[in-house]
Order: sequence, then C-alpha cells, then structure tokens
Amino acid sequence: MLLAPIKNHLMLPGITYDVVLELAAQHGLPHEVRDVTEAETRNADELWMCSSTKEVLPVVMLDGRAVGDGTPGPVFAQMYDWYQEFKAKVMRASA
Repeated sequence: MLLAPIKNHLMLPGITYDVVLELAAQHGLPHEVRDVTEAETRNADELWMCSSTKEVLPVVMLDGRAVGDGTPGPVFAQMYDWYQEFKAKVMRASA
C-alpha cells in the first residue's frame, strides 16, 4: 500500500506528487492519501520523495537507520519505471 501525505502547509505541493498518484491509480497500485504517522514513516519498508528536479527518489536512510533493507525497494523500482515511461510518452511527446 502506497501512503501519501495530504497536501498541507507542511509540504510543497507539486506536479510530480500528482503524477505519482495518477500512475498508482492507473496501474492498480493500492494507495491512500492521508496523514502518515511518524511511526508509519519510521517503520516503512520503502520511503520515497518526489520533486520536479529529482523526479521520484528512494530514501534508503532515515536518521542514520536503514529504511527496509537499505536499498531502493521493488515498489519504488516499479514506480520509477512507470514515471520514466510517462515522461517518454507524455512529456517528451509534447516537446
């Protein structure tokens, strides 16, 4: 299950965030947008961040501790592939 924080004053909303959620829905990846607790964050198998410049980026260390096994996870790898495919089809097609 992909958990994404609600857009609020604690985050800078962006297009990449929206695209990630659209790709999750399009490909049937279960996801939920809601407040994510600190405990959920610290115990997550995978953490990602997204931005226009970094696209989708795995977070493998949090406060000096490995996230999951300390390497990018399989769900990240799938989302990264979907994002690159999206970029090639949609973003570059309009250029």
